[in-house]
Amino acid sequence: YNPTYFNQEMPKIAISEDVKALYPSIKKERAATVTKKTMEKTQVTFHNVDHAMALRYISKASTQEEINTWKLNKWCPMRTKRKGTRPGMTGDDLEDDKWTRGKVPDSESDRKVILGRVMDIAVRKVFSSNAYTFAGKLRIQSDGAPIGLDLSGEIGRLEMGDWDLELADICEKNCVKVDLSDRYVDDVDIVMNAIPYGYRWTGTMLEYDQQWELEDEKIPYDQHTLNIMVAMANTIRPAIQMEGDCGSRHQDGYIPVLDLKMRTVLIHQKADEEKGTPEIMFYQISFKFFKKPMAPVSYTHLRAHETSLHLVCRLLLE
Repeated sequence: YNPTYFNQEMPKIAISEDVKALYPSIKKERAATVTKKTMEKTQVTFHNVDHAMALRYISKASTQEEINTWKLNKWCPMRTKRKGTRPGMTGDDLEDDKWTRGKVPDSESDRKVILGRVMDIAVRKVFSSNAYTFAGKLRIQSDGAPIGLDLSGEIGRLEMGDWDLELADICEKNCVKVDLSDRYVDDVDIVMNAIPYGYRWTGTMLEYDQQWELEDEKIPYDQHTLNIMVAMANTIRPAIQMEGDCGSRHQDGYIPVLDLKMRTVLIHQKADEEKGTPEIMFYQISFKFFKKPMAPVSYTHLRAHETSLHLVCRLLLE
């Protein structure tokens, strides 16, 4: 029991949240930023890294203005000549007559800053270079995580891991008690005490209004809490927008969670004088198997004038 949590005397409820189109929502700039941030903060120790070559990569793939802004000019190789076009990514020699030798820092934290910037640059390059074929034409993906690329899945994990920490921080700052928050990729399942009626998320904090309480009493506790938690989540990252679900929306009170569905159940055990056990009440999470309804199989015929490509385009439009 912690008196700072204003919702801990409320009934326990289960809700779920899901990202609307996670991978298209992870833009190039954000992907690079979260990768760099993770590299700099990781507790993992890296061995056999050629930091001198990493510094050379940064110098060749960046402008001098960028290097100065990143405060890496004290380590990165410098051009030996000011005139002419800045040498780019050609060759893998550690030294040549176009660049000075970089200075590798001694501290592990500084070396992780270098690796973080290397990953930042590399992710931007990959996200800007993803090619795919549609309708017989080769195209470059304009933005968002590259479709079908393993890197997209890994960056999705980094992004949602960072999102988890920020949601937990918002809940803690607003004294909202959350018992369980688990996530599979972009599906978030939460068990918590309901947020009392009258509270609303105003964009930066939870606030109470007596008029809101009268309005909120018209909906179930889990729906009210879900509305607030989704609103909180949607302020974390503008590009990452959530939608949610709760038990009161379903006839049996269970929320679908992948191949399961769940709900909270209040257990009431009466006192037993013979055994000397007291009366107790507690919540449990109840699970059931869930199979998502499938759309019935339908067929369409290839029209006389259509090719297979025409059929695909028609079905996409329909």
